[in-house]
Amino acid sequence: MGPGWSARNYPPPFHQAKGPLGENDAQAVVENYLKSTRNPNLEIGKMIDVGDAFETEIVTKENSLVDKVRVDKKSGYIRSIY
Repeated sequence: MGPGWSARNYPPPFHQAKGPLGENDAQAVVENYLKSTRNPNLEIGKMIDVGDAFETEIVTKENSLVDKVRVDKKSGYIRSIY
């Protein structure tokens, strides 16, 4: 750790899991992610349960697909699937 390092230099995780995520929890994780992008044109599209995760479409307000992300049910970790 160098000079100027502190825990404040790192943002908090989007989710700290206390158990498996439900669909509403996963939606909140994706909404937090979208807020962090500061792009008002993005919103959540279809969300489907794929067993160990939820796959969610990120779309524009005109419903054009931008990305698909996967939210892990155990950790809350979100990543692009492309």
